[in-house]
Amino acid sequence: MLELFGEAVAAGWGEDEVFAAIVAVADTTQLAMHRDQFLSIETELRRVMTKRNT
Repeated sequence: MLELFGEAVAAGWGEDEVFAAIVAVADTTQLAMHRDQFLSIETELRRVMTKRNT
């Protein structure tokens, strides 16, 4: 997580944006797990980062 955080900041994200994205992914993952759906945190973070860069 710290490596991903550092990469996101180096890519131009603000620290608050990175924290918000991590929280959003954690919330989504927790909700999905309660619905018996398994998500990859790394995949979801990359999706959020890709969306942010477009």
